[in-house]
Amino acid sequence: MPKLIVQDGDAKRAFRLSKGRLTLGSADSNKLVLTSDGVAGEHAVLTIREEAASIDALAPVEIDGEKVSGEGNAVPIGATIKIGGAAIALRADDDAGSGATAGAAKGGGSARGGSSRGGRSGGSSRAGSGSRRSGGGGSARGGRAGGRSRRDDDEERPSRRRPAKSGGRPAWLMPVVILFAVLIVAIGIMMSKGSGNETALNQAIAEFEAGQYDRAENWIGQVKRASLPPGRYQDYDDIAERIELQQKQSEIEAPRARAAKWADQFLIRFVDSYLSESKIAEEAENGRQAYTAAKMRTWFERLDELGDQYPDWDSPAWRVSQNWANKADQINGIREDFAAKVDPNAKMTDSDLEWALFYYTDPSARKGNRFDKALAALEQYKADGGSGIKADEAETLIMERADAYADYFLGLARDTYKVANEQSGDTINRQHLTSVNHLLLVARYSALPERANEALDLLERYPKQEDIWKSYVKAANSGDDAAYEKITYLEQARPYFRSFIEEAREELAAADASAES
Repeated sequence: MPKLIVQDGDAKRAFRLSKGRLTLGSADSNKLVLTSDGVAGEHAVLTIREEAASIDALAPVEIDGEKVSGEGNAVPIGATIKIGGAAIALRADDDAGSGATAGAAKGGGSARGGSSRGGRSGGSSRAGSGSRRSGGGGSARGGRAGGRSRRDDDEERPSRRRPAKSGGRPAWLMPVVILFAVLIVAIGIMMSKGSGNETALNQAIAEFEAGQYDRAENWIGQVKRASLPPGRYQDYDDIAERIELQQKQSEIEAPRARAAKWADQFLIRFVDSYLSESKIAEEAENGRQAYTAAKMRTWFERLDELGDQYPDWDSPAWRVSQNWANKADQINGIREDFAAKVDPNAKMTDSDLEWALFYYTDPSARKGNRFDKALAALEQYKADGGSGIKADEAETLIMERADAYADYFLGLARDTYKVANEQSGDTINRQHLTSVNHLLLVARYSALPERANEALDLLERYPKQEDIWKSYVKAANSGDDAAYEKITYLEQARPYFRSFIEEAREELAAADASAES
């Protein structure tokens, strides 16, 4: 993996990197905080892969003297990134032998510990030889008694035994000494293990704060929580949770980015366009508070859609990204504000139906092509006891607008496809796919079965079906939710499309397997 050499003012630092994202800026929330002049609070995001890197420029950035902007700017090994007054060099990591050296050092420590234990065993052996010397002393005393045979001495010895001296060593003393020594050794081993655990814990915390998440994971894996001092349990729990959350980031990053775009369009911009303070005040002056309430209830419906698509959007794992955490806080703030003003589950009123007709079917509205949602709102209006006359008028209006919408996009699809064929010949291009998207809009959203079938019939007659659906499957495999939803719809709509989509999946899977081997 590459490493970073950071020149930030007078300070120069070096970091080894692991795969993941590194936020750069002057704010304390960044993983790499820069203090040089000209550095924004959230200036850039550096993404590290195996032997490559890219940078998302949130503020002015230079790569080897060339100004870049936007997302996904490639940063080759050896390049220097300029962020304000700070310079960050991306270099190859040539310190390949450090891991082996560390392993050898640990092995030597174990060997020395074994010698120490052997020394203590030797001490036990010397205690035994001391007992043998005492036995020899007894034989000498027998010799000094003089003149008698060993047999006579043996026979008379019981009568000549002397009572034990009151000042001698008690027989129970040696076992107690041995037990005490064993306890001292055990306590020493436990203290040694506890100290090692704390060292590993401290190292895990330090590596995590430095953005070295893989190393932090390795260190925390060496810690046994039960062997830590009770006062460090919370430190262990906190860093273990942070490491676990960070491990999920590679899986979360793509859906979180898509959720951010969705939330901007259908929640944040919805408020800016339809529920700004000035708009609410204007409707209040005109006695249109019920219309304002209808908009707020629609906002809650869109929030439910966010939850259906991304159930973990407000979870701690998603909130690891400060940008997303700020957006989630903004959404929650709007929810609390609107909840204090309207009941999201109230029955539909005439104003709710009026707003739904505009928002979902009017060409001037941002979502003026969701006739399926307009019909769903109409059915709810009827179920809630709405006016039959208004319901009939609304249904007629929806059908007229849906038919006009289908005419427009079917014609546009034919014209676009004709231009695509003139430009590319036998290969598909963006115009082909645009034409396909026009047909799918009619098929999925017009709410007119006969017009949907007309669009699908036309789509079946398109040549280059294999290339078209391979393009969609490839996009879906890369995390494109829109492409995934389209091919899922087509698989359910007609077996004809399902066969091409399944073949495309198999072909792409085989190509991936071949590339890996």
